[in-house]
Amino acid sequence: IESAKAQMKPLEKQAEDMGVKINYAKIQSTSTLLAHEFAKAYEAQTKDSSVHIKLYQAYFELGYNLADEKDLYKVALSLGLSESEYNHLMHPSQFKKECLSDLRSVEERKIQGIPQLYYKNQRLIRGLVDEAVFKKEITQCYLKSMEGH
Repeated sequence: IESAKAQMKPLEKQAEDMGVKINYAKIQSTSTLLAHEFAKAYEAQTKDSSVHIKLYQAYFELGYNLADEKDLYKVALSLGLSESEYNHLMHPSQFKKECLSDLRSVEERKIQGIPQLYYKNQRLIRGLVDEAVFKKEITQCYLKSMEGH
């Protein structure tokens, strides 16, 4: 558990910088497929990416179950959507197929966290790492890619 907590420290700081406070006691581990559909639909219609912060706050701070349409509807309300606007975005979901394709890709690559870093189909980073490690891996990838050019 201590190792997991240490690994989460950089994420906590990044979340705070975005205005999201992580409350571990409230987080529910659920599918986020419905939330992804909602986010894609909302962004496509409004060109507004603030939906992601609202979803992060709902999940990490408020403990919303993002697989539950009632909780997702609360997020929609916080974005100023009416019930009919929310229903128009979600039923039927024009983004379900795209989100399922994204999910299959994640499962095929065995992605367990973000960010993921691949180079020539080899995974170099699996999930959250310290910023210095991430920068080092990106630099190494770049240098490898430039060999022989």
